[in-house]
Amino acid sequence: MPPPLGGRLGRRNRPTLALAGAGYIAVVHALAAPVAGLRVASVASRGGSSARHLAGELDARRVTPDQLPDGADVLVVATPAPDHVALALAGLDGGARVLVEKPLAPTLADADRVVVASAGGILRVGENLLHAPAWAALQQRRASLGGLRHLSLRTLQPPPDWGHFARPMLDGGVLYDLGPHPVALALELADSEPVAVSAELSSVRPDGADDDARVLLRCASGLVVDLHVSWTSPEVTWDLQAAGPTAVLRLELLPEVRLEHDGEPVEVASRHRAPDPRLEQLGYVDQLVDLMSPTPGGQDAGAARTVLEVICAAYLSAGRDGEEVALPLDAVVAKEFAEGVESETVLLDAIPADSMILDLGPATVADLSGRLKDCKTLIWNGPLGAFEIKPFDFATNALAREVAELTTDSGLLSIAGGGDTVAALVNAGVSNQFSYVSMAGGAFLEWLEGKELPGVAALKAGG
Repeated sequence: MPPPLGGRLGRRNRPTLALAGAGYIAVVHALAAPVAGLRVASVASRGGSSARHLAGELDARRVTPDQLPDGADVLVVATPAPDHVALALAGLDGGARVLVEKPLAPTLADADRVVVASAGGILRVGENLLHAPAWAALQQRRASLGGLRHLSLRTLQPPPDWGHFARPMLDGGVLYDLGPHPVALALELADSEPVAVSAELSSVRPDGADDDARVLLRCASGLVVDLHVSWTSPEVTWDLQAAGPTAVLRLELLPEVRLEHDGEPVEVASRHRAPDPRLEQLGYVDQLVDLMSPTPGGQDAGAARTVLEVICAAYLSAGRDGEEVALPLDAVVAKEFAEGVESETVLLDAIPADSMILDLGPATVADLSGRLKDCKTLIWNGPLGAFEIKPFDFATNALAREVAELTTDSGLLSIAGGGDTVAALVNAGVSNQFSYVSMAGGAFLEWLEGKELPGVAALKAGG
């Protein structure tokens, strides 16, 4: 169990906050709330006894999750990740400003739903370290480094044994739960967008969930960020080191906060009177202050989705024995999916909250095209964009024609099928130039997985 944060949970006559969740992190938000000028008015949790106890400590109403946001000005979602999306959407629908704990959602598809919904309200993701005073002081000195030559981050601690950590973890392990912290800091500090991820995971947990993760994040500038996330360390160590040609910055966040610039300590000022200094030092207070400001700061849903995409790519890499997995670089977005709609190409960390991704961008297409030249076998499932309407057919058409040319001229074995793949290849005019195109839809993918198909089984049984 983590050490308790000291302080008295009290009631204030201030803007109201509703808590979804009654575990450790919910208590941390409850302690930070009065320092940030908020009063906890409601607490909801699937575990009735924990919510009842916390509500009593806070002199707050105990409500059910489906009553949220219960009229509050702010909803903090501090539940296990599978509940994040439904609660976040309920908060936005109820007119509250929403803070969702990391990770944003269990899947990228779920994250996309939140990104779209957040365009109609104010939603931030609980990456508290981006609000830490020491992080702000580091960012003020970032320019002294110039182009980064080294960036490494460690988030190491003993194995957790409380709450949902003590039960089988089905969504992911340490990389999924703790990894968003170092990934978010790395993406903020790196001087170019990430282009590829490789990872190695290990586990000693009975459920097999990863409890040690080593991740390499390659950026467009050539910088390779080194991340180590672990639940196997005997001591708590959260730190980072960034170096340029002539300067070095080192930030320690746990067990103590310390910032050094070229080996010299940097004083980090305090501006809040918190019952436990870590509430401010680790960004929990200013996270809520920033959420309530006229122009809210912090990690928005789009940035949190990028963090989740890096983590998903790391899991994919680990499942492929550490093979590097490419990340998209840019995308074509529009405010609606319609003929003749105005569109634009943006980097993935600059997607407007009121826009949707409808195609891969030209930089991503060029990167994938270069990778194709090293392939000997390719399996294609699904279009790369909303190919039914121009110009969102660009990526699918360009890469389909590249594959067709490589199949004809270089002997590439190209296999396609499933979903809308056939229609996309017909649209590109290359459906007869692949080595094999299956018309079987989803059954094609099941066959590749090695599953027994009823029709094939019947044919085999009939001799």
